[in-house]
Amino acid sequence: MIQIATSWLLLLPVMFGIGWLASRWDLRLENRMDERERMRQQRSTFKGLSLLLNEQPDQAIETLVKIAQLDPETIELHFALGSLFRRRGETERAIRVHQHLADRDDLKPRDRDHAAYELGRDFLRAGLLDRAEASLNRVGEGKFAAPAKESLLEMYQIERDWTKAIIAATELEGLQGKSHHTEIAQFHCELGQEALRRKDLPAVEQSIALALQAVPNHARALILQGDYFMAMDRPAQAIEVW
Repeated sequence: MIQIATSWLLLLPVMFGIGWLASRWDLRLENRMDERERMRQQRSTFKGLSLLLNEQPDQAIETLVKIAQLDPETIELHFALGSLFRRRGETERAIRVHQHLADRDDLKPRDRDHAAYELGRDFLRAGLLDRAEASLNRVGEGKFAAPAKESLLEMYQIERDWTKAIIAATELEGLQGKSHHTEIAQFHCELGQEALRRKDLPAVEQSIALALQAVPNHARALILQGDYFMAMDRPAQAIEVW
């Protein structure tokens, strides 16, 4: 019995060594498999880039989407490509890239917001303002909330939708923690000017009051107030304001 026990004790280091070698072999095998996977993904990436260079964007995007599903880190590649297309004026390509991302169900909230923001900018560049507004309004709270609101503010000024511009600028103040009072006063003056042209004097008076509330002694608001007094046939007050 003592000899058998001694034999087992002598075998323990050998068994330990075999176990250690087996674990090392498994690790090397796993590393080889990881390396093969990385090489496969690299080949897929090169294939996608080759398709782009050969003017086959749809097939390229499909290939790159498959890569992103295998490795979430390559999502940044999609954003980079989409931004590149937009900067080059290829808005249709940019829209396709960002639309593929926006339609995915497996994105993290931050990446989904990023996709909605970039897609909104694509639509804005393409002049598709309704679709731009819808996409930018899908951006939630977080890193892209303020940039999305800035893009909406830019769009509302292009459309001359001063009411929405005021709302966007006010919300932007909360997101950025800085004042947009000057822009808000200017937008109220735009509304007042439009009201004056259609002779809606109560609306003019309200717009002037809101502009001066945003920025006391705002130059354009005071000029508009003088015009308002002239429209009311009160020249003395108009001269006093001017």
